[in-house]
Amino acid sequence: MRLKVLGGDGGVAPGFQTTSFLINQSILVDAGSAATSLSLSEQKKIDTIFISHSHLDHIKDIAFLADNVFAIRKTPIQLVSTPEILQILKDHLFNNKIWPDFSVISNGTCPILAYQPIEHSMTLGGITFEIYPVHHPVPAIGFIIRGKKSSIVISGDTGPTTLLWQKANQEKNLKAIFTEIAFPNKMTKVAEAAGHFTPQMFKAELSKIENNPALYIYHLKPEYKALLLKEIKALKIPKLKLIKLKQRYTF
Repeated sequence: MRLKVLGGDGGVAPGFQTTSFLINQSILVDAGSAATSLSLSEQKKIDTIFISHSHLDHIKDIAFLADNVFAIRKTPIQLVSTPEILQILKDHLFNNKIWPDFSVISNGTCPILAYQPIEHSMTLGGITFEIYPVHHPVPAIGFIIRGKKSSIVISGDTGPTTLLWQKANQEKNLKAIFTEIAFPNKMTKVAEAAGHFTPQMFKAELSKIENNPALYIYHLKPEYKALLLKEIKALKIPKLKLIKLKQRYTF
């Protein structure tokens, strides 16, 4: 299983890209920067997008990806999430008011998008995606992604949560957790209200994680990045690293 970071910043500014991870060549977990980070030829290979939640920084490039590949699709791109999350996209993004409804509009062969509800798990190309609810102001899920030899967690946006970590603790070959820190410690009340972590909140959350995987952090808010880097370094957590744009991992 190969993972490439297309974006993992907590906001938009020059040099910052919002959350999107490419699994192998054809699967995305979130699409905050898929169209802005992938070449047109790479975009044409995307067949499935798993969506953690409906906030704009995680879904905005679905719109532009659909537009870019409109002419060449022979099958729809599958948008995979819970029924509740998919309904939000139908009602508030692909509604022919904010953006065309590409689940209806056809290129003559097929619609460009299709909604694929997931209840618990889905397997694609030998990789299994399991979903679990996490803590955020809108319906949101995290993922346990299991390949042939190992598994990883991508939490999506979350504050303190329980079930995802309980399930992660049951993974025998868990290699990595990709999760978030968004606000500095002085903004704890904001982080709690917004369903995000501060560095100190994240350190407390680690007591729930038992199997000592590598920890990769994303979603730092650009305006607080310098302070967050200091506070994260001060945690002195040995296996904690910050992701970088275009970074590649193999699990």
